Amino acid sequence: MSLNWLETYSSKSTVRAYKWGLENFFKILGFSGSLEENAKSYFSQKSNYEEDLKTFLVNFKGRPPNSLGIEQLAAQAANVTNILKHIYLLTTSK
Repeated sequence: MSLNWLETYSSKSTVRAYKWGLENFFKILGFSGSLEENAKSYFSQKSNYEEDLKTFLVNFKGRPPNSLGIEQLAAQAANVTNILKHIYLLTTSK
């Protein structure tokens, strides 16, 4: 799975935020390769996106808001959700 679609965004900060969100998402799910390797592996297997997103969000439970920042958590969750929807649509439209 190629992540070249990220390059369609004109804002470099958006691309960085999406990559950061995905890297954290895959790390929490136990992946340890590069971002592209993790994406290819994750989307080639039967994944339960809803459960994986819950796992991702539960990982933040108990962290003090000052150390993480509510805005940062919300942005990261929104980024991963949007990315998963985007990738799902790309992979199922074939």
